[in-house]
Amino acid sequence: WAIANTGDTGQSLGYPTTAGFDTGAPYAWEVATGEGVVVAVIDSGVQLDHPDLADRIAVNAADPCGDGRDDDGNGFVDDCRGWDFGANDNDPSPGTTASNDYHGTHVAGIVAAGRNGVGVAGVAPDARIMPLRVSTVNGGITVSRVVAAIQYATDHGADVINLSLSTEIGRA
Repeated sequence: WAIANTGDTGQSLGYPTTAGFDTGAPYAWEVATGEGVVVAVIDSGVQLDHPDLADRIAVNAADPCGDGRDDDGNGFVDDCRGWDFGANDNDPSPGTTASNDYHGTHVAGIVAAGRNGVGVAGVAPDARIMPLRVSTVNGGITVSRVVAAIQYATDHGADVINLSLSTEIGRA
């Protein structure tokens, strides 16, 4: 309902809404759709096979997936679709144990879900997502992992960095 709010409560799970209080994205799409823009989503991971996102994931063609080598010499082996700074591996998919594991997927959808007739559309449906997971299996986030992810994003061509994290004091 945030893309084009008609005021219909069916759009908002029964909650009252006001028509027109939305992003106005369809008007923006007449000017730009995010084509050529890479958005780093530094978060809890992104579901790489999500039907609205699978074709929106930025690919590092210089380091092909699955060959077990650091082909581009950047210190990250097979970082073909982002990086997991929590597990220090090449799978930036969400974990399965923390309650916020799919926040990164949600954020990526708001940004770039494709206008494919399935699910939702993002505000920049032609942008690419660079998934960078910074949480661990217990959902913990450290400043050092966030800093490393920001550095990775800037070094690897992100045009925009989305960092919408929350954590509890005392968690590692």
